[in-house]
Amino acid sequence: MNDRQLEAFWSTIKVLDETSTLSHVMVIGSWAEFLYAYYFNSEFLPNIRTRDIDFLYPNIRKPAKPVQLERKMVEAGFTIARDTLTEVVKMFKEDLLEIEFITRQVGASGKGYLDIPGIGIRGQSLRDVNILAQYPLLLSAKNFDITVPEPAVYTLQKMIINSHRIPASKREKDIESVRNILPHIKQSERDMKILKKILNECTKNEINAINIVCDKYSIELPKTID
Repeated sequence: MNDRQLEAFWSTIKVLDETSTLSHVMVIGSWAEFLYAYYFNSEFLPNIRTRDIDFLYPNIRKPAKPVQLERKMVEAGFTIARDTLTEVVKMFKEDLLEIEFITRQVGASGKGYLDIPGIGIRGQSLRDVNILAQYPLLLSAKNFDITVPEPAVYTLQKMIINSHRIPASKREKDIESVRNILPHIKQSERDMKILKKILNECTKNEINAINIVCDKYSIELPKTID
């Protein structure tokens, strides 16, 4: 991450805040790790190696009054692109950032995309993000209130999806993130309680996926769930 990329990130957050969109999205992916530095009471150092910023939109019905997000992003120097087949929107800030809005996928089948009426954008729908939406964490950074996933669920989700992560080259990077975040979770009584709570609520298949990753990469999680 360089200074220009960091400036572009905060410029993006500012536009979302000014359009009343920021309160309705959750920063997921590697940039959530960047924001965890504003949360942990420890010397956490994020490892950002991507220009992709994914904003999860948990409730597509908000805001009730539509906003002109695309126009504001263009005014801030972004280029808007639409997939020729799905019309899913991506936003680019030079060679610094690539922004996409992600929605939850509900039901046995899905088209892989969903319209977000409040911001007039079609987002990509993913089932793997559903668990993240269930555990939001509101933190303060640079005078902005920003929602990210709880570090515990962020870490466990990376373990759950590891075996089917696409592209496969991202699997090792995800494990690096787990190894980087987990020690800081273990230093926090609050975060350990949340970690155990999520483990209690995981399905059998999710627990199996977590155990496979723990065995493969020698990662230690609480053995007793209380």
